[in-house]
Amino acid sequence: NLLTAIGGYAEIVRNGLPPGDPLYDDAGEILRAAQRAADLTRQLLAFGRRQVLTPHVLDLRSAVDQMLVMLRRLIGERVEIRTLHAADPVHAQVDRGQLEQVLLNLVLNARDAMPDGGIVTIRTGISARTGAQHGKELTPGEYAEIAVTDTGIGMSAEVRARAFDPFFTTKPVGKGSGLGLSTVYGIVKQSGGSVAIDSAPGRGTTILVHLPLTAATPTAEPAQATPQPRGKAAKLLVVEDEPLVRDLLQRTLLRAGHTVVTAQNGEQALLQAQSHADFDAVITDVVMPHMGGRELITRLRRTNPTLPVLFVSGYSDDSESLLRATAGHGAVLTKPFTSAQLQEALARLLPDTATTSKAG
Repeated sequence: NLLTAIGGYAEIVRNGLPPGDPLYDDAGEILRAAQRAADLTRQLLAFGRRQVLTPHVLDLRSAVDQMLVMLRRLIGERVEIRTLHAADPVHAQVDRGQLEQVLLNLVLNARDAMPDGGIVTIRTGISARTGAQHGKELTPGEYAEIAVTDTGIGMSAEVRARAFDPFFTTKPVGKGSGLGLSTVYGIVKQSGGSVAIDSAPGRGTTILVHLPLTAATPTAEPAQATPQPRGKAAKLLVVEDEPLVRDLLQRTLLRAGHTVVTAQNGEQALLQAQSHADFDAVITDVVMPHMGGRELITRLRRTNPTLPVLFVSGYSDDSESLLRATAGHGAVLTKPFTSAQLQEALARLLPDTATTSKAG
């Protein structure tokens, strides 16, 4: 909530200034600092397994291949990336963005372990695991596997034991946050999998990621078409218990040309729904005093089963149930967010709704 307010109000200030104004650049620095703080917070949430995930069935082979151009650009010319894929499909149900974060962190870690250059090999396949191999982390069976191997300096037993600890790093001060592998650990665990390390000094490192295998067909990803404005402003019910965020949402949506009615919790929102005409959509926080967003939407949909809802949350203990609560007529927007991200989410939710260029 604090980062949402800091970034949002800095954005309003910057957008109200001419580019040549010295305060314009100062506001930009605030925005950049807020973004860095948001990135750090997301890494901590990933370690704590408190992120909102949107899982899809993916073929891990194609997911890796689609990242190769970016990965090669990031690691430089002294490190070679090789891939070894299974002949048959390797399907897992996982959040694509979080899987990409896992691969990015593992490859960058491998690069840093090879200061004089070397080879990173990314292997995909299906692996049979037993309880003895991963302790109690995995039930025996077959799993989708991604293995990232480097030819670097390797890890000692002491380093391996602490490798997934938040803020633990062997890099010099200022060269690493110690959150790379802990982020990988949190994402994979929240996805129902496990991570293991095979390493020793002088013989490189292999990070083994195991994810639940599925026989389902990969999810087709719809084209990201830009909704075409049709001149209709929406009537929106905004429900948020944090005053700073509630005011920010209201100001941003009013500037975009919408009609906005606010409430500070679910109980107050129900009263607003009774005294106003039907809303085009509800934008609501998830956790609030007296009545949270889930119960509110359940109550409102008794009279309007297809009411569009945009859940706004910093995290969720049960992200899949949160997405199911939208019943195909909603989405989730993670805090902190920019005004552009808010309006993009709203445009996807209500494609017939137009916004003006005044949005700040």
